[in-house]
Amino acid sequence: MRVMIRAHQILTGYQCCSHLCLCVFGGLLIWFAAARFECLAVELQNNTNVRTLIACVEKQLRLKRYAEDVITCFRFMVLFVIALCSFLMTLCAVIMAMNTPVNVKLMFLLLNMYFLMYLYMYAWPADNMKDMSLSLSRSAYDLKWYEQTLGMQKNLLYVMMYQKPVTLSIKCIIKELSLHYYCTYLSNALSFCTTLRVLLDRLTDQNVS
Repeated sequence: MRVMIRAHQILTGYQCCSHLCLCVFGGLLIWFAAARFECLAVELQNNTNVRTLIACVEKQLRLKRYAEDVITCFRFMVLFVIALCSFLMTLCAVIMAMNTPVNVKLMFLLLNMYFLMYLYMYAWPADNMKDMSLSLSRSAYDLKWYEQTLGMQKNLLYVMMYQKPVTLSIKCIIKELSLHYYCTYLSNALSFCTTLRVLLDRLTDQNVS
């Protein structure tokens, strides 16, 4: 029995560490994509002719495909983290309203913080990548376009017009993962836990009476 319990603890710890490493790797890849967008925006600011502008646009298209591939790889991991956070918060609210040992309550609180940290590890770089993907249009606007030729001005206008941010989203579930979504999710989850605890307290009082 001790061997089985110890093996189960080791396996659980290994899974938690592996999941943490995978989440860190996904967050770093998103940060890397955002950094490349920022570097490209700086390169665009030093643009002087149509040839270098075309090269920047080609780099932007390749970089956008790369960022979309990264998002596709980790989209379902984010969905798993959100579903698990919601489930654990529901359990935590139920356990908090019941007469359970303090160590059990503390365990569920730590699990909630653990997976909320996972979600934040995706929300922060995803929000930054969205801003950096729009930095190219701002860089084109900050150029001295009024000193350029008419053809160059038209090309810069095209760069500013056809800009769509790269966002981490899941159809019908997450419109856009960002810091604003994270704060909204956290606020709604805490409100749900509070409401559920109040309902359970009322049911307990009715049963007692």
